Amino acid sequence: MTSRSSVLLSIFLLLLVACWPTRYAEQQTGPSVDAGSDAPFDRAVADGSSRGGEGGGAGAIGGAGFGGVGGLGGALGGRGGAGGIPVSPPPVLLAQGAHCAADAACAAGLTCTDGVCCSTPTCGTCSSCAAPGATAGVCAPLAKGTQSAFCTGTNVCDGANRCVHNLGQTCASSSECVSGFCADGVCCSTSSCGAQGCQTCGAGGLCHPVDDGTTTAMCGGASACVGGSCLTAAGHICNTNSECGTGHCVDGVCCNTACDDTCFACNQPSSLGTCAALAALPDSRATVACSGAFVCAADGSSRCLLADGQACAADADCASAQCAAVWADNDSDGYGNPGLPRFAAGSTTQLHFCFSPSAVIPLPPQSVFGATDCCDNDPLVHPGSTAWGENRSKCGSYDFNCDSRVDFTHPEPCTYTQVTVPCGGECARDVNTGPTGTGTRHEVLWTQACR
Repeated sequence: MTSRSSVLLSIFLLLLVACWPTRYAEQQTGPSVDAGSDAPFDRAVADGSSRGGEGGGAGAIGGAGFGGVGGLGGALGGRGGAGGIPVSPPPVLLAQGAHCAADAACAAGLTCTDGVCCSTPTCGTCSSCAAPGATAGVCAPLAKGTQSAFCTGTNVCDGANRCVHNLGQTCASSSECVSGFCADGVCCSTSSCGAQGCQTCGAGGLCHPVDDGTTTAMCGGASACVGGSCLTAAGHICNTNSECGTGHCVDGVCCNTACDDTCFACNQPSSLGTCAALAALPDSRATVACSGAFVCAADGSSRCLLADGQACAADADCASAQCAAVWADNDSDGYGNPGLPRFAAGSTTQLHFCFSPSAVIPLPPQSVFGATDCCDNDPLVHPGSTAWGENRSKCGSYDFNCDSRVDFTHPEPCTYTQVTVPCGGECARDVNTGPTGTGTRHEVLWTQACR
């Protein structure tokens, strides 16, 4: 190779070495620094950049033919170290009370508790390191009424590190309640609902009116609650509806209902204050009255029927359920003759009236209800009579009490036969009524009774 060729080759290599590290640095870190400035060069040397080393290596290749050129390449390669990556500073740790996600984010001696850097790893029941209003990063009690994972069900914190019953929950003592009040068996917002008289503590721990008609000690025995006020209780005397806890003043007493149906009343002794069916009594107060010739049925069926003494045609017409026929009583012993019915004036229809045993009903003279007399000519003969004797009745019978049996008893033997006569037997003899053998008559002295 000629001297000229060697020079040209050296220049080519020089240019190649000078440009290669600059382009490499531009591709990796941006445009190359000014070749006339020493500051980048010095930083590259101080940092020991690997890229600067790569530039120096290229200079060593040039040195194989021409040492001087290779040295220049090495110098330029050294400038390539300006592309080195700077080292990041260490992270800043969080102080006590700062919000955190993990223990590693907090400064030494702190843990991430309840979402903040805390002085203790855990807080106790109803306590938190993030309690509102408390010192940041220090465990403190949760506010009264706060719901917490420490408390089961609907229980809440009491502000003193305890789980207690919330308002409206059942309780046995005030210490169980967040409010400090146990009233009417419920955690209440107040110590007692008694001042209102007709209220009780219930839902939400608030005082609510009791059910209408409820009696309380505050109201007293004659009063009951309505709409939260004490009013007269059922069964007690009243004058107006507004006085009564039930809202109904009926028949002079507070009643459980309006009780305005026919044949119902609220003042009956057996059911005072309770609307009940009337029996055998009139009802003039009902919306449809039952009075005058009518009364309420004796069976308590609330039917309005004819009263005693009213003319009737059948038992169903009468409140007493008895439509009785009228009969003649000629001997005035109180028992009618079944063969002599009494008729209305100018009529062929027998008289019938509603009747009950206790009723006093005016009837025509010598007339009675019931036809049970067996001898209407003899006042000693009638059902239940004990006025029998040795003589027959005016009807010619020994049956004085109408039971179809002889009523006189002869303890002695028959004077004719000298034997004791059995029940229903006769003390009799046959008497001749003509010449001997021409006829006889059976003569009965008496008939033996069967009782």
